[in-house]
Amino acid sequence: CLTAPSRADVDRAHGQRVWLDIGVASVQNLVWADWPRLTLWLVLLTTSLPFHLIYNSAVFFALDTREYDVMLASADFDFDRPPVHYNSSYVDCFKPNTAMSMSTFYEAIPTFDNLTKEECVSKYAIDFPTDLGTLILVSSNLTAANEHLQWIHWGNSVSNDGELMTNKYDWLCAQFGVPSSSCTSSKPLNVLEQWAASPLVPWGGPVVNATVELPSGLATFNGKDSAELDTNDWSTDLRHDFQALTDE
Repeated sequence: CLTAPSRADVDRAHGQRVWLDIGVASVQNLVWADWPRLTLWLVLLTTSLPFHLIYNSAVFFALDTREYDVMLASADFDFDRPPVHYNSSYVDCFKPNTAMSMSTFYEAIPTFDNLTKEECVSKYAIDFPTDLGTLILVSSNLTAANEHLQWIHWGNSVSNDGELMTNKYDWLCAQFGVPSSSCTSSKPLNVLEQWAASPLVPWGGPVVNATVELPSGLATFNGKDSAELDTNDWSTDLRHDFQALTDE
């Protein structure tokens, strides 16, 4: 060890009534070391310190990103207020698809940015977007009635029904029929005027209005969620038929 004092170092230190550390690594012993040994210690310190700092270090990088939903609306859709002819199914499906309540959504509409086609594709065709939110595609070529916003897809999603997503914006390439891993921003940009959104996915579910004759009397159910109905005293066949009805 270069910091270990020699007999001559100890004698010189004791001659000035100074104690040295023996048997342990002590930097203060270098004060009494000769110049060749001190120079070698400084060279080793200078050359080895960067290796220790790099080899024993870990660099963490965190990226804030978010999932967003893509919806479609007709050009004459009234963004100032909710549709007049919406029902409870529309309200129930709104929050799961937009991550906000319907009232909050319409309050936030004035803060949305109006983008051109090219700006929209360029801005959303990226991996790990940090400042993007719900996207509404406004189209003049829409056959659906102007009563509902139509849900198209989600962007920057980790998984799709449990399947790992390999592309964060594959909804842009739905019309091309290519694997999500092959979707690039150049595909929709090259055919921007002919680009179309994927088929519409209506917000809603089966609404069952049923009256069932039971030994205890008639049981009436009005709603869209069969889980709300107590079927404990139903026969197996009756439960099966009712479940098939709600799945239609």
